[in-house]
Amino acid sequence: MNPIAKCCGFYCSCILVVSFFFFGILIQLIEDRNWWIIRDFPHETDTKIEALTIVMIMNAVCLVLCAGCTFVGIRAEKQEQLRLEKEEEAEELELKQQ
Repeated sequence: MNPIAKCCGFYCSCILVVSFFFFGILIQLIEDRNWWIIRDFPHETDTKIEALTIVMIMNAVCLVLCAGCTFVGIRAEKQEQLRLEKEEEAEELELKQQ
């Protein structure tokens, strides 16, 4: 797996975790009717909560997919490395036998 892709996978996963907590805190502030959050549209809190909940669900899905892709790529990279090592050992044995 490309090191840039591996770094990107971990970075994106961390950003998604942070955004998940951010939106959760924002929903809690809206439910508590924090004046600084709802001062412009106090009557639309339900739609804001629904929208933020949808965004949190999308973030959770992206987090699972991003982390899964990264870990699958790392596992495939390790398997490829083991395969190459076995091939090198087999070649060395052939050379010793000749």
